Amino acid sequence: MQNKVYISVLALIIKMKKIVLLGFLFILATIFMQAVSAEIMLSQPNSVYSLGENLAVSAEVSEIKPGFMEINLNCDGKEKNIYNSVLSVKKVELNVPLTPVYIKELRGTCKIISSYGVESKASSNFIISDKIEIVLNFDKLDAKPGEEIKLSGEAKKANGLVEGFAELKIEDKISLLNAVSKGKIELDFKIPDDMPGKEYSLNVKVYEKLGEEVTNQGEISKIINIANIAKKINIELEKQNVNPGESLMYKAVIYDQANLEMSGNVDLVIKNPKDEVVLSKAVEAGKQENFEINKTYLAGYWSIETEAPVKAKKLFYIEEKEEVEMRLDNDTLIISNTGNVAYKKSVEVSVGDEKKIVEVDLGVGETANYKLAAPEGVYDIKVNDGAKILEFNGVSLTGNAVGVAKVVENWGEKYFLVWIFLVFILGMFVYMFLARFVNNLRTKSPQKSGEKISKVEPIKKEEIELGIGNAEHTTILKGNKEESAVLALRGEFRDKSVLEKISSQIKNKKGVVYSSGNYLLGIFAPSLTGSIVNEAEAVKVAGEIEKLEIPSFGAGINTGSIVTKKEAGRLKFTSLGNTLSLAKKLADISNNEILLSEASAMKTRSLIRAEKQSKQGISYFKLIKFIDRGINARLVDLFLKSQKSK
Repeated sequence: MQNKVYISVLALIIKMKKIVLLGFLFILATIFMQAVSAEIMLSQPNSVYSLGENLAVSAEVSEIKPGFMEINLNCDGKEKNIYNSVLSVKKVELNVPLTPVYIKELRGTCKIISSYGVESKASSNFIISDKIEIVLNFDKLDAKPGEEIKLSGEAKKANGLVEGFAELKIEDKISLLNAVSKGKIELDFKIPDDMPGKEYSLNVKVYEKLGEEVTNQGEISKIINIANIAKKINIELEKQNVNPGESLMYKAVIYDQANLEMSGNVDLVIKNPKDEVVLSKAVEAGKQENFEINKTYLAGYWSIETEAPVKAKKLFYIEEKEEVEMRLDNDTLIISNTGNVAYKKSVEVSVGDEKKIVEVDLGVGETANYKLAAPEGVYDIKVNDGAKILEFNGVSLTGNAVGVAKVVENWGEKYFLVWIFLVFILGMFVYMFLARFVNNLRTKSPQKSGEKISKVEPIKKEEIELGIGNAEHTTILKGNKEESAVLALRGEFRDKSVLEKISSQIKNKKGVVYSSGNYLLGIFAPSLTGSIVNEAEAVKVAGEIEKLEIPSFGAGINTGSIVTKKEAGRLKFTSLGNTLSLAKKLADISNNEILLSEASAMKTRSLIRAEKQSKQGISYFKLIKFIDRGINARLVDLFLKSQKSK
């Protein structure tokens, strides 16, 4: 009976286990079926976002089931939860503000991750950026105090143009804030007049704001150099008053726009009371210099004056010092004024027991000689000017009586060589004048039967071929005064073919060639060209010659007057004023350029584009472009000719 009870209990237990197992399997199947059926669908974001924008997120499930839906923003492994709730509707729509306050430091490559139950879904990758790219354009990065600098540029954020602000700073010297609209940056500023000269860091920061919160930003830096400009020079003297024979220590100190001492060289002169330059030199700024005061330098106020880089003037005073030197040369007393003021005294000269008074009047540096005479014998001589007494013993003298006579120099003997030189120059002038006069008579005289006329030496064949030698620079006493254009060419004219091309270009424009030292000159005179406006032709010729690529090439064009005369196939001419010299000077200055004097530029102003420049104290125009106006230019030329004939 007891065994039957045990068997019944065991059967009941087995039956209950089966029921529990079946229930558990049913629950698992139900959960699995729910998970499989709740599918998540996510909207896809844009590829790039900048801070300050809103990120639209849409998540939808196929069926609402028990449990929470969680949506996270994940950027490079860092996450922020943007939604976590039990669903009451199938679709969730979010507008996520991408601000530093909300998303904190989340930047970079991001994605949206949504999970619901056991289901999880991720969006495609996108970028969240707070960067602004800046491109700047400067009209200059080297400036002087007082100059204006124009700065422009463009600012772009990750997905468009910036609407914000641009802030410029040059260390602690300049600060400027301007609005940025549609990405356009404009920052114009002026360098302060007293800004010290050196290199500065120029920083431009562009940013956007949402309320008081900065969202996107970018920054760029450049180096700007502010020049040191000399504003004043102080001339510092060791002392204000100085005696002849001493030295004066001085220095010139340059101060810049910020009143700071700067380095450089100073061109200065030292002038005497007559405003005559005694010393001219370039000194190093701030360096002590020494000026030796000669004993004969005039007493009075002297000046140290600077010309460059800034004008300045300082006075010092050389004290008066009367000083005389007396010596005896055989029977001649020599008195020299070695002081810096006039020496005017009555000097007592004792010859033995007899005394003579001599009135001495000597300018600075002057000397007077006095002849001593006495009956033949040996005497003791004493000279007394009231300040000092000199004695000369055992001096042999001759004469009828005691006397002191001033020796008057014979000007002719003293300046004999000067006379010889002047006579020689005068003779050369007379000879040249007579020779030219006789030559003119020969040229103008009609040829008589059997009479031979002296001919001008013919030009060498090779020079005729090159066109060199068909003009001669000489003195013309009678000829035609013409306003002409002169083209001076400088360069290495070693190649015969190059010379031929140059000559051909000049002759094609009815000019003549003249060789002068290292220069070739083209003369375009109205009597040759038939035109009174020849500067344009000179410019054209220079342009063609420039194309030959001559080493060390330079071209200068000037307009001026010359006196011309045609004789035996040659053009003889005399240059007036600086007609030739200025053209040569411009050729020297030129560095593979065509330079025009102001006179030539004015004549061609409607035919050229030129830039005015200055160098070595000469103002000129550098040719930029020649404009050939063709028939219009020829009509103007004909009009000018007709006006001249009228």
